Amino acid sequence: MKQFPLNATLNNPGRVMKFKKVKKHLEVIALRGALQFPISQRRKYKFTRSLNKRYAEIAEMDHNVRSRGIWHNPLISIIVVSHNSGDDLPECFRSIQEQTYKNCEVLLVENGREKNESLFKRFFKDGIYIATANMGFADANNIGQKFATGEYILLLNPDAKLEEDCIERLLESFLEGEDTAVAIPKIRFWTRFFNIKLYSQSPISLSREALDVQLDYKKIFLIQGRQDQDIISALHDGVQYVIELNIPIQKSDIDLQVTCEGSIAVHLEGEGKRDYLNSIDRIYNIVIKRRSINRTFWVINNAGSDFSDGMPYDRAFGERDRGQHDGFFDVKALCGCAALIKRSALEGREIFNRNFFAYYEDSELSYWLGSKGKGIKYNAKALCYHKHSTASQEYSPTWHALANRSAQIYKYYAGHIGAQESLKQFLSNTNRYSSINPELAEALTRLDNDIFAKSPKRTLIGLYNSYWNTYGGGEVHALQLLGKIVTPEDEVHLICEEDFDLDKVIAFSGYQGPRPIKVIERGFSTAFTKKYDLFVNSTYGSNLKSAAKTSAYIVSFPHKKFSHESLSSYDFVFYNSEFTKDAAATIWPNINGDVIYPTLSNNISNFREESNCKENIILSIGRFTRGGHAKNQDKILQAFVATSHEHDFKLALIGSAGKSEDDILYLQELENEARKMPERIFVLKDAPPSMVEDYLQKSKIYIHATGLDQKPSDLALHEHFGMAVLEAASYGIYPIVYHIGGPAEVVKSLKFGSTYKDIEEMMSEIREISSRDMIEHGTIMLNAKKFVDENETNLLKIVAELRVTCFNNSSC
Repeated sequence: MKQFPLNATLNNPGRVMKFKKVKKHLEVIALRGALQFPISQRRKYKFTRSLNKRYAEIAEMDHNVRSRGIWHNPLISIIVVSHNSGDDLPECFRSIQEQTYKNCEVLLVENGREKNESLFKRFFKDGIYIATANMGFADANNIGQKFATGEYILLLNPDAKLEEDCIERLLESFLEGEDTAVAIPKIRFWTRFFNIKLYSQSPISLSREALDVQLDYKKIFLIQGRQDQDIISALHDGVQYVIELNIPIQKSDIDLQVTCEGSIAVHLEGEGKRDYLNSIDRIYNIVIKRRSINRTFWVINNAGSDFSDGMPYDRAFGERDRGQHDGFFDVKALCGCAALIKRSALEGREIFNRNFFAYYEDSELSYWLGSKGKGIKYNAKALCYHKHSTASQEYSPTWHALANRSAQIYKYYAGHIGAQESLKQFLSNTNRYSSINPELAEALTRLDNDIFAKSPKRTLIGLYNSYWNTYGGGEVHALQLLGKIVTPEDEVHLICEEDFDLDKVIAFSGYQGPRPIKVIERGFSTAFTKKYDLFVNSTYGSNLKSAAKTSAYIVSFPHKKFSHESLSSYDFVFYNSEFTKDAAATIWPNINGDVIYPTLSNNISNFREESNCKENIILSIGRFTRGGHAKNQDKILQAFVATSHEHDFKLALIGSAGKSEDDILYLQELENEARKMPERIFVLKDAPPSMVEDYLQKSKIYIHATGLDQKPSDLALHEHFGMAVLEAASYGIYPIVYHIGGPAEVVKSLKFGSTYKDIEEMMSEIREISSRDMIEHGTIMLNAKKFVDENETNLLKIVAELRVTCFNNSSC
């Protein structure tokens, strides 16, 4: 019985509950069917057993998901490389569309003369279509990798199709073992097969070509007998001559033209023998009708790969699938027909070594993964179907040339004894590609020139932060610093234990650089850092020791959790202000570091000319909360109300709304106070960027109150830098800030602004500044620009030193 397809995914913890509902529904249908139609007890039993088995599998899978941790919904980039494969693509694309796992992007790399863009866009209107010259299968996948944005990459041949839950099953495989880099399915040949045996006391033969021409799917397995060019001949088993074949099923009849001098017996598996008497002309036309085939089966293409004498081979190739290779276990090599790769496991390398062009490129990747201690998981519950060898006909001159060349290159990269000398001898033969078309020969010759060169590897940079979802100043600072460090050739990972919106993080921070790859590691530890050429930790409260080649720690504020051993593993320590650095000295003695102030995000860093549109508005921006670095909007409002009869200014409090019960209550209290002066006080929750920009443009005074009424010794409760203050200054707004913390440091550097020690002094500053006939907004802007420019110069010097250290440590 076909199992009921469950349209639920790994990101849906409610899948078991849904399945219970489906199961109940099916049981009702089954009972109704039993009332209307005769149904045996055996069929009822089989139905219930199959359903319960599926239920148990889903329940177990759900337990794994909950306990081991793929909670998020990772984007999977599916790369399909087509070499004149237009006839194969529709079924491949359809199988992708029908996947139960939906968070996928699809990339088609056109690597031949055909142009299938319109076909591709019919299936995937938002898909990525890339047309290239024939660069070979290996490098075409690498091109796809450059355009892919997913956390995982699924390689899929164009002549393959996936069972509807294949991607879901493959993703499940990463729940087992932190070292899993690749998950692979069981790959079957395209369609089911049937078995036929021919017996005779006399020699038997038949034409392979005459059989092939009748077949829709031209894949035959000779189980017993031998083939010499076009002729398949019987072997004598000690009793009689026998030919045994596995032939793909099809709708039309198959006419076997068999030559034999004696009588022949034919046995179709699942039915008895049929005897054919002597033929006068020794030619038998044995017609096999579809309705006469009672037993069919699948044949395995690949059940994972392995190595024998150092060379790769497909496990179970050509075996009938009896479940003998079912299970979930490690294998030594993958098949590039279908493989789900955890992108971060590639450590900045291209998927395939481009020198292979075609064949053995997946073997080299497997060898490299093994050398790094990374696992390849085979999951037989994930199923794929493959036509196999349709791009270049198997055993053709082109196939022989490509396979022979790639085998020699593989032996060299895998370190086989004598492989280098053998490869050099092969490359010295000027006629080595004489049997293939000149265009392909020229492409291979160009690649041959780079075989002995070092494989290209991008500098791998990881930025770790456990709080990307907070979109705070510390996260902005880290990404802006990263934007100055990276080059377009680098590969950048943003790392977190929990899922986050990558696009939102990039947009919020103003980061400019190569698009980062999102990496979610629930158990992120020192071992994960080892792969990076440069690892940057920007997580507050982290005690993570780094094992990267070069490491940096961005300190938003010091904390006592950080052991001296862990902190000493970082080559660079960056503080976001002198205030933070001084505070660190009291906790981390003898740890030196540089101050890198957070710079303004790119969308506001173009300083404005002095504007004439300033209005009598006091502005404060910050999250509405009483916890952590509370912005103390209630105290600002209190000071404003107390002084409101002495000036005509308005007050605008802008911020995001917290979700806790206390935060909601706090916001309601502010809104209730604002209603008492609706013409002069505005509490703007979750204001759009355009509104924030408008208030920055027209406000005259900015008040920052974090730290007010806190003990001076509670340094962690004071503002460490205060990017909002610098942002306001870039609009020419006069800052009034609390006298302890980063904002006071900014005011001192700007040589403009005021500080206060308590609410009385805040009110005094409001009275004094609001009464001025003129505020020098233009001078404040220029001073803010000078501050940023000086910080930028210092930053570039530090970044240059960091890049040199990274290069020396990793030779990257």
